[in-house]
Amino acid sequence: QSLSRGLGDVYKRQGNKVYVLLPGKYLSNDIVRSIDYRNVIFEGFKSDGGWYMRLFNRMGLIGSQLVSYIESRLIYRKITKDINIEYVFLPSIDNVLYALAIFGSPFKDCLFSGITMRPDFHYKKCNVNVPDSKIVWLKEIVFLKFLKNNYLKCLLTLDEPLYLYCKNNKIGKVKFLPEPATRLRSKTDESGLEVSLGRERRMVLVFGGLSQRKGITYLLNACKDLLKIHNLQLVLAGKADNETYQFLMKDEFDDLRSDGYIIIFNRYVSDQEEAMLFSKAYICWLGYIGHYRPSGVLITAAKYNVPVISTDEGIIGWQVDRYKLGTSLDVKNIGRLREAIQEICIDREKYSKYKENSKTAFLDNTFENAKNIV
Repeated sequence: QSLSRGLGDVYKRQGNKVYVLLPGKYLSNDIVRSIDYRNVIFEGFKSDGGWYMRLFNRMGLIGSQLVSYIESRLIYRKITKDINIEYVFLPSIDNVLYALAIFGSPFKDCLFSGITMRPDFHYKKCNVNVPDSKIVWLKEIVFLKFLKNNYLKCLLTLDEPLYLYCKNNKIGKVKFLPEPATRLRSKTDESGLEVSLGRERRMVLVFGGLSQRKGITYLLNACKDLLKIHNLQLVLAGKADNETYQFLMKDEFDDLRSDGYIIIFNRYVSDQEEAMLFSKAYICWLGYIGHYRPSGVLITAAKYNVPVISTDEGIIGWQVDRYKLGTSLDVKNIGRLREAIQEICIDREKYSKYKENSKTAFLDNTFENAKNIV
């Protein structure tokens, strides 16, 4: 939505139009319908669905890349029969990046660019804590070949270590796109969500889709007896999958739920509710499991000056340590996790430093800046 509006603003000044192509089933989406820009035109497309597409889809990463490449080529050919396209922008170029490197551009001689998040060949070289991989050398070769495409204008990335790696090694065309976030003013809550929150308790916030990959099992097992001791309230805000919801509803947590030490909002949270939750949060939990890419929740927490307890893995752990925004650790080490929770509750000086550090972190992560970069 923000991307479409931003592109619309830019092209409106130039007297051009933006065509947003997406699967036809999404045309009825509320977000899509809310964009009222005369120069932003949504076009739905239907996948070819041929036998070869179904075959490729069963071939894992290579197959899915081929499917995305073929679809991109077919759609481009179809739409350019009636419309003159001057530039192609791919908000998720990762779906086709490797295929583009091997087969070239599916957009003929049209300039293109896009946003990438998935390359991981650079992690170890940038001291990002991730498991070892035996094929990172091959991924780097393919990535560098992709950048040599003559029609690639630039490659935007939300991955700060990737940008720094390319910059330090004088690898051209890669530009940093700081993931945008904003701090909204918390207004009067009309949803009833605020009523459920204990005014005198310090909130530990888990925000976004709730799954086992969020490390919720480890968090609860570590803090279930610390909530009352340190007057904490664990608030989980976001739609939970079945496995996680069943865990949260276990009998052993009945008393904590009924006494308001554990609050679960198992649903979508509005922007205004998000602002209210982050405004009241004492700690934000980012102890994700197997998540190595950037997190918008970390950016949002910093915008609201909320210290974090996070995984020590991936870009989350790397950024938490780089900007000193909280404690990063091995989430599966319950003993260390308990120590971190108690430390951030007791050590006021350290807590204040984390809050102060967040005021100078991610200053470029604004919607206005993202729009200008794109």
